[in-house]
This record gives sequence, C-alpha cells and structure tokens, in this order.
Amino acid sequence: MWKHFNPNYTMKQLFFLLTFLALTPILNAQNYQIGVFEAYKNKNQETTGSMWQSLTSEVYLMNMSSMDKLIDEIYLRNKKKRMRGSVSSVFITAKFDGTAVFNGIEYPLYRFKSAKDGKFSNIKNNNSALRIIDAMPVSAVFGDKAEETVEMKLELQNSPDIVSDFASKQLKTLSSNLVISPAPAMKAYIKEISTLLNQNLENSASVYSFSTPVNISEEENPGEKNVYSISVYFFKPELSDDNITLGGQVKADLDSLLKVNAQNINPGHLNTVMGYQNYPYIVCVNYKTKYSVKINKNLTADKLVLRENSLNEAFAQGRINGDIYTMGKELNTFLKLYVDIKKNAGNNTGHFYIIKDYRELCNMYSRTKKNHDGDKVFEECFNEVYLNYIKDIEDNFLTDGLQKVKTISGLIQNGVSEGLKAEEYENNLDILKSVSLPDNNDDEVLKIKDLISRTETLLFNSFYSPMISEFEKAPSFYECQRLISYREKTKCEKCSIALNKAIENFKKAVNESKDFGEK
Repeated sequence: MWKHFNPNYTMKQLFFLLTFLALTPILNAQNYQIGVFEAYKNKNQETTGSMWQSLTSEVYLMNMSSMDKLIDEIYLRNKKKRMRGSVSSVFITAKFDGTAVFNGIEYPLYRFKSAKDGKFSNIKNNNSALRIIDAMPVSAVFGDKAEETVEMKLELQNSPDIVSDFASKQLKTLSSNLVISPAPAMKAYIKEISTLLNQNLENSASVYSFSTPVNISEEENPGEKNVYSISVYFFKPELSDDNITLGGQVKADLDSLLKVNAQNINPGHLNTVMGYQNYPYIVCVNYKTKYSVKINKNLTADKLVLRENSLNEAFAQGRINGDIYTMGKELNTFLKLYVDIKKNAGNNTGHFYIIKDYRELCNMYSRTKKNHDGDKVFEECFNEVYLNYIKDIEDNFLTDGLQKVKTISGLIQNGVSEGLKAEEYENNLDILKSVSLPDNNDDEVLKIKDLISRTETLLFNSFYSPMISEFEKAPSFYECQRLISYREKTKCEKCSIALNKAIENFKKAVNESKDFGEK
C-alpha cells in the first residue's frame, strides 16, 4: 500500500496540477539566461466536486521555429556572437512539488540537438501532445495544489554531458528514502530515463520527448475526461522587455475551450488560436477525469467478488475517495440482487419470486437515490448505472410480463385506490391472481393476498352489491341472466359467491311459485 495516499481525502478546493511558476533566471557557466513567463492561466469552474477523481496533464511545445531567434538574443545580451556549433542541444525539464508522485524529481520533457552549424532550423515544430501524468488520483496531491517548475537549459559545446548529469542526479534522488512511489510509477520513470540515456549515448535521434506517462495505478480511470485548466508560458531572454500578455480574441478563444468542457484539445488548433511567432512557448492542458462505473451485463457471483476486491483496493490505494467508495459498496449490494434475479429466472423458480426480487431491486434503487438526494456524485456517476441494470432485467427477463410485474409492484407499493371503475378492479384482480403464490407466510405472499382481498371488497361494495340490491328489489328473468353473465366473467371470488347466492335465491323463489300454482 502506498503510505502517502490518504483514502479519506476528498478534494474540495480547486487546484492546478501544473502551475508553472515564474522562474528565477537559469544560469549556466557562461551566464546565458532563459526565463519562463506566464501569459495566460484559467480554469474550468464546472470541473469541481468529488466525482472528479483523477488528473491528467499534457504539455505542448509550440513555435520551435523561433528557437534560434531566442538563443541568438541570449548571446547578444551577453555581448557575444553565437559561433558555429556552440550550442549542442536544448534541454527542457519539469520538476513537480506538492504531489506524492516523485515529489522533487525532475522529468525530462524535451531535448533538441542542433545541427552542425549550431542552429535548430532543421527541427520542425513539435506540436503533438506530450502526456506527463496519466490519471493521477487527487489524493496524491498534498494540500490543495501541486506546482511544477519548468527549465530550459542550453548545452554548450565541450561542456559536461547535460543528460548524464541530469540522469545521475534523478536516479540518486529516486533511490533515497525521501521518495516513496508505487512500483508502476517507478518503473515508468526509470524506463523514460533509460530511453533518454540510450538516445544520448547512441546519438540516434535529434529529438527526444517524454513518452511514458506516469500512471500510479497501472490502469486508466475509464471516466469522462474534461479540460480543467489551460496555462500558456513563454521562453524568452530573462531581461527581455517583450511584455507578453494574451488578451482580446486570443484570450476569448482559450476561455471558450474551457467553457465547452472539451475532452481533447488539438495542438494545431492551439497554434492557430495563439498566432504568436516571436518566441517558443509551452501550453499546459490539465484534464480532470470523472469517476465512471463500467456496465457489465454478464455479471456473476464470482465477478462480483472480484468487483468488491477491486473497489476495496482502489480505496486503500487512494484512487477513489470516501464518497465514491460508499456509493460503490451500495451499488455492489444492488448488483448481488441483480445477479439473484437472473439466477432465479434461469432456474424457473416461479414468477412470484421474480416479482419479489424485481420489486426489491426497484425499492433498493429508490432508497439509495433518496439517501443521496441532491448529491452530484450519485446523480452524475451512479444514477444511470442503477437504471441500466433495472432496464436489463425488464428487457431480458420480464419481456412477456413487464406490465404485469410493474402493476403488481405498484399495487404493493401504493395499495388499491378507491373509486376505480369495475373494469379496473377486475383487471387488477386478473393480474394479481395470475401469480402462483407459494404456500407459506412470506411477507410478500401476505401482501398480495391482502391486496386481492381488499380489491374484491372495493369491487363488491362499489359495483356488485348495489347491482344485487336492485335485483332483489325487482327480480326478473332478464336481470337474472345479467347476473349470471357477470358471475361467469368476474375474477372476484367474493363477488361471484354473492352473485351466485342471489341467482339461486331467485331460482328457488321461481320454483316455489310454480309449485304453489300447481297446487
């Protein structure tokens, strides 16, 4: 278990995973200075709440065609002229602070080797997305924010090997007791350092870029990813008087990318939006990923055990917070009943038990929804999942009797209404009596029996009792036939007995009248 994680941590404050800081001047032995300056920063206010469980960070290095201009200006400011081959490479790194993932360790972002003339004009713009952190849990952030320091370093000809020196320092720090990271993240980082060293030793590539995103859990959160924040930072001479601020249409266009909840930002589009050519710059795009529950219609008891174990592990490692964990446990209880319904239906255990379980499934959902009334986490991450599983039962196991099951469930839940038409009472009785009830005192059995009794009483009192009373006041052969017709059609046993009694009394009276006339 990763000791730095706090499973009970719920992020309530917004933070930037990548907050580029205004840097102190970067000095090498020759006193050549490069600064990083913030020109734009904004965040999406809608990506708040504990349903947002992880963070992903991508950066784009833009306008590489201006790299030579930047380096030439640095030389001129030091009253020197850049000589052929004087700059062998440009190395850009980032250091994270405030996270449990390699706190204080530097990441190698880019390295560009110069041509023989010391120029970088042979390197095309590198506008592709470079993912640094992949689905990092918010619980891996200490406090309410994480910060990243970015540096651009010039490697001069005949100077110490900048890559070997960088790798040595990072691996030494990585081996210290101060860095505690999970194995997947450790492996990813070491792999990236190895790639950088191999390229450096073999002199096999003119461009290096970070390619192994650090994923601390070896799995991507499958949820919805939305842009959380965008930041733009320019590389320029530290003493440059070029005041770079992004306003007007550029700012409006960048703001709009946040407002539309974009799930992906194309670096080419960013380049068009920016329209800036003076210096190279970096765009940092941070995403938050909303927790999502995978729908599996082929759940079994064994798969539910695995699901439970996975949930417990995710909570223990801090990949989900307490709210998500609690709702996940509730969902697992719901899914156990879902599996039972499928099993009962497959074993043909009787319509009654399917009705009983289906009703409990719906009631369990209603209780859970009520308990989380107004909770955005439940509404946005769990509510639809419950409805999908209920619909799966309806579509696949209640196809022939869905309306019947819903009617019975509704009657059990709400009781029988007074003042219905005779046909409605008859229909309800037809449905209630179509279920073969087991011979026991199960609570659900007693409820259905009570419904039948109450429905028959309401039907008799509102329709058949007045009919019988009118008949007894003015009996006739025509009215007797009418009673016989109702007796044969009704589903109401109480009504049938009363109708039969009235009919038999009429027949008896007629027979007695005949006998009296013969005498």
